Amino acid sequence: MNKIFTSVLALACAGMAYADSFNVTYDGAVLPVGETSIQVGYELQALTPALSLAKWEPGFYVESDHNTKVVVDLTSDNLDYADFVQDCTGGGCKNAPVKTTYDVEAGTPLHLEIHRLTQPLPAVTAQGDITGILKVYEEGNEARTVTLTINFMVKPASEVGALDNVAVGGDYVRLESGNSLSYNLSSATRLEVYSILGTRLVDRAVSGHGSISLDFLGRGVYIYRAGRISGKIVVK
Repeated sequence: MNKIFTSVLALACAGMAYADSFNVTYDGAVLPVGETSIQVGYELQALTPALSLAKWEPGFYVESDHNTKVVVDLTSDNLDYADFVQDCTGGGCKNAPVKTTYDVEAGTPLHLEIHRLTQPLPAVTAQGDITGILKVYEEGNEARTVTLTINFMVKPASEVGALDNVAVGGDYVRLESGNSLSYNLSSATRLEVYSILGTRLVDRAVSGHGSISLDFLGRGVYIYRAGRISGKIVVK
């Protein structure tokens, strides 16, 4: 952990000053320069009573305090399903392999809409897990490339979603939009969620950065605990 933090800090302090204000984030956490990997599970989207599609929507953003251009290079290591990995940023999906340059305005995060092609669940199960490789860097500054291996898993989103390397920043547990309980934890622990009556509803071994869907819970107040961190959340 200390080694990861030190190396990231050194990279952030080195080089050109303008690069320090350019970040790529996943689920609110800054991704380090270099190689990182994540696992992304699916959520079902009901189109009709008879048809539900599996969708993957990892939350990638590019942030900068100056106007710049960002290069997004998306490939896949599975040649049979390479074109099932897509860059849908700004509308109009482009299949991997694809490299695109986007404008980023100062103070306005750019949502990188990187997806696995939406499919009915039986088709997804037949295809199995698919891996995409995302490289992001400022145009003309390829030395500070964020390289992210995205494992699109044939598992529900509630069961996956952890960074292999701990993201920069302090430990936290917080409720995000869409009733997703996000966490960033520097050591392995158990993340638990209780009803106000003390019934344990979630008990998950976690570490690093990830999230757990709480869509299965009804509206109300709940208590979470992850090691020494605890607090109250309101599911709407």
